Amino acid sequence: RTYESFLTKFANDVFDKCLFDTVPFYHVASNETPPNSAKCKSSESRSSAFGLLLQLCRDNDAIWKSISSRLEVQYSVQAIMSQQISSWNYSPDDDERSSTGYVGLQNLGCICYLNSSMQQLFTTPKIRNALMSTDLREDDPKDPKALEQNTVYAMQEMFSHLMHSDRKFFSPRKFCKAFKTREGKSIDVIEQMDADEFLNQLFDKMEASLKPTPNSKVLQEVYGGQMVNLVVCQECGFCSERPESFFSYGVEVKNRKSLAEALKFNVEGELLSGGNQYYCSKCQKKVDAVKRSCVKGLPSTLIINLKRFELNYDSMTHSKINERLSFPLELDMAPYTKRYFDELQTLNLENPRDQSRVPKSLPSDFYELCGIIVHAGIVDSGHYYSYVRQRTADDELGDWFEFNDKSVEKFDPDTIANECFGGTMMMTTWDSKLKRSVQREVPKTSNAYMLFYRRKCVPPPSDEEDGEEELKEDREETSEAAPKPVPTDDAADSDNAGVNHVSAGVDRTAREDTPTGNDDDDDDNDDDDEAAKTNSVHSDTSHDGPDGADASNQDVSNQDASEPVSVDISAQTNGDGSDRESQGASSPPPHAEPDEKAYSEDGDDPISSPSSSSSVSSQHSHPPKKPAKPHHLFDISKTIWQSNVTFSKICHRFDPNYFDFVWRFVHLFPPSVDASYALEALTDIQNANLAPVQFIFSFFLETITRVKDNKFQLSKWSEYLVTILEKSVPSCCWFLQKLIEPPFSRWLHQLLFLCTVKRTRLAFVKLIITAIKQLVHHERPHYREHITVKQRQGDEEYDVSIPASRIVRFLNRYVLSLLRAGNHWRNYAQYFTLLRDFALIGRPERELLLDSHMVAECIYFYKSKRSPYLASLLPQNDRRFDPVSMGNKLQNPNVDDMIEMLSILVCSCLPPRVVEEHTDNWVLLPPTQLSDRLILPELDQKCILSMRAFFVKLLKQKQNPQALASLLSHWCWHSISFSTTVLGIVITGIDDLDAEHYGPYFIVSRALLCLRDHLQKQRCHFFLTNFISIIEKNQDYLNATNACVRFLQSLVEENPFCCSWFLGHRTKYRWLQQYIVQESL
Repeated sequence: RTYESFLTKFANDVFDKCLFDTVPFYHVASNETPPNSAKCKSSESRSSAFGLLLQLCRDNDAIWKSISSRLEVQYSVQAIMSQQISSWNYSPDDDERSSTGYVGLQNLGCICYLNSSMQQLFTTPKIRNALMSTDLREDDPKDPKALEQNTVYAMQEMFSHLMHSDRKFFSPRKFCKAFKTREGKSIDVIEQMDADEFLNQLFDKMEASLKPTPNSKVLQEVYGGQMVNLVVCQECGFCSERPESFFSYGVEVKNRKSLAEALKFNVEGELLSGGNQYYCSKCQKKVDAVKRSCVKGLPSTLIINLKRFELNYDSMTHSKINERLSFPLELDMAPYTKRYFDELQTLNLENPRDQSRVPKSLPSDFYELCGIIVHAGIVDSGHYYSYVRQRTADDELGDWFEFNDKSVEKFDPDTIANECFGGTMMMTTWDSKLKRSVQREVPKTSNAYMLFYRRKCVPPPSDEEDGEEELKEDREETSEAAPKPVPTDDAADSDNAGVNHVSAGVDRTAREDTPTGNDDDDDDNDDDDEAAKTNSVHSDTSHDGPDGADASNQDVSNQDASEPVSVDISAQTNGDGSDRESQGASSPPPHAEPDEKAYSEDGDDPISSPSSSSSVSSQHSHPPKKPAKPHHLFDISKTIWQSNVTFSKICHRFDPNYFDFVWRFVHLFPPSVDASYALEALTDIQNANLAPVQFIFSFFLETITRVKDNKFQLSKWSEYLVTILEKSVPSCCWFLQKLIEPPFSRWLHQLLFLCTVKRTRLAFVKLIITAIKQLVHHERPHYREHITVKQRQGDEEYDVSIPASRIVRFLNRYVLSLLRAGNHWRNYAQYFTLLRDFALIGRPERELLLDSHMVAECIYFYKSKRSPYLASLLPQNDRRFDPVSMGNKLQNPNVDDMIEMLSILVCSCLPPRVVEEHTDNWVLLPPTQLSDRLILPELDQKCILSMRAFFVKLLKQKQNPQALASLLSHWCWHSISFSTTVLGIVITGIDDLDAEHYGPYFIVSRALLCLRDHLQKQRCHFFLTNFISIIEKNQDYLNATNACVRFLQSLVEENPFCCSWFLGHRTKYRWLQQYIVQESL
């Protein structure tokens, strides 16, 4: 007994400590440090642990039950509701943080300008540190809701997720709501905006929010610069200055070949002479003067706006300038400053680019390129994305990355010229005149719009002569706008750059053996073709911003810069104790636990410090300490931590090793055969015995149905569940009951309406029909019975009468769900598949459907109208379930199974003329009549007779014409009025449509003309007379005429009445005979 207890405890420890994180959420919600998570993280170790569990459970019922109870807890209502997944093609690999270590931003519509700008700010260490160390609650700690409208607080929340989240992307929805435009409105996510305009508005908001804080001057310190407009008198030398501050420095792109040329244009100035002379306050007269603009104060990070958008004053429209403009990786801004200009004036140098007499004391202002915002597209429609160079806490530069909304990938800086300079490229296009493909030169519409340069610290020269000579050479190089190449160590960076990524999940890298590199499979704007990448207009539209251009690599690579710093990968302990190996460049690694250190105000940047490890390794750090006091960002960090824990559990649920384990585990002790049935609710003992079955169903419906590429798993598990239902009647009772009880009733809505995978919907329908078929023989005697049950509302308890049969209760709930189906017309086809299969079970089931007025309900539903029957079941003026229009110009809803179900119900009822005759003579019944002799309710009869437009729509959309023909011919039996109506619809449709749409009309008309009742001759005469008139009228349309003639020939050959009618009228239609003979020849 002691040994058995030891084995059971050992198995439980393997399950709890080695495989699954069992931290309850209330621990996470508190300030306590949660216990360690799963010890097994790699695919191999988890597979071995699962194998060990299976071996322990084999032939040991006690251990099996213990593990089974733990599996049931994983699929309890509380656990599943906290791990909801909206995708029906889900893989954790598509949802986890990029291998680069960075988190993307979701594009909510047209906010790519916001996403690309935010990533530039986030990767600037000083801005990120200042924001994350600012406590906005000091001003009004009693009003936390005010923070929701604070732009800086929204940025803190966004940056926290970008630092700590394990997910692939974060949604900036709250930021869009908090940010107010100049009009005082929140960001409209479907409205375009210029990236430069947005950044300037954002900086204004940030300055206002940071003004009362210690970080009030951080924007000025990082991005704030000052330019000055100078006017110099040519007679006395007096200089008038007008300073102007800026966050982004604009330069003209039109007719400029390089950034150096564009900057030079700003400082060269223009001569004010003649009628445009300048009034000098010193000379007291109008004089010739030179007007120029130069930079007076340079920021630590310089933002340069390339003005690629201009206004055409003739057409008053904006256009985009796609001209090629090259820019260097290293830029010397000294020649474009006022200090530099003053030195030249002191030396009386007329040419500001002449470096021969530049004094050695003049310092250089070298900048290194660290970010690019690219605009792809045209002025009214395009897409923004960013290239960012990694910046460490010490402001050292590393690898380049591409931030494209959700996607973050490594970027090769050698392709900057091709991707960002603009210009033209050769593209193969089809020439309609030459009838062949030709090479054409087209503009590149993807080019740089904003450049981010970081100031580079240059050590002073050790020798005065060497320093003077070096400065002179640098000046000459800048004047020629031909920077030298910058060597880059791509191999070292790609192998060693990494992220200290602390997470609360499985070691996804180790489990999936993901190689180092890009693994963003869900890139919405991914474009493999170079031409498409540079010229295509991406899905999101923004009218302002640059576009990539073509350029030689020489302009980018020929520059001096320090080699990027490579940062080693290290895997630290997750906040829940798990290790995570994260490959990619070192970026802000996410913290796993709310930690005061992460938001310290000492100026350090704990999120971007490089790992001290010198190689790729897995190391454990001490658990983070409990914060000494609540921090203003603790709630955000706690939310992120909970999200990471939830994602960890989801990763466990969707682990292929877990699927294999559960499959083998449930087969160790398969459910036994149980044919016992009870009309009353299941007892506690029965529910306890069904616990493993409940887990299997929950596992299948909550996990397997949502797995990406689940064809094999879905087929295997659905067949196994069908076997369980066929063997166990109590399982069928439990399953049907759960489908109508919250919260499990959501399975119906999710799997029939929201699920986008047809095979999954079909598998779910098969399970329901199997359960119903197993119960029909037990419950048919109780279809019309009712029972009284106790229900509680608040503190009151009262009696309610409900159907005794579970099948009837399920059907009533199922019919009501038709009210929601219209909003999901792309997926609802299998909703009617279940009704069709239910109608095929037998006569009592068809009677239940007729009692629910399903014929009228479906007709009203497809016409987007509310039926009187369902309207009577809803409260008055209830607008929640108003009918909606279904389908669009490209796609119609699929109602093939609905038409087949209607045909089955209608054909099980007697035609109206037979009912009117009150006869039992079976000779009068149509060939479509089923064995049932039911009576269609009056509401449904009126609906069929009055809904002419319903049948017109079905024929036009080619919805199951065979079943529709069976329904219509059954209802036309001995009815001249309905026969004339249907044949009139056919004649009108053939007259109005083209030949390719005739198929459904021919099928219906053939079925009606073959009805052998006393009206057959009349139908043939009515149809053939009008049909031949259409042929004669449309002889100019060859395809339509040939199709009609061929159909007429087949009718004459198959139908004796049509043949005799045509022979009797051959003289009148001799032209038709000649046409047929001519076509035959």
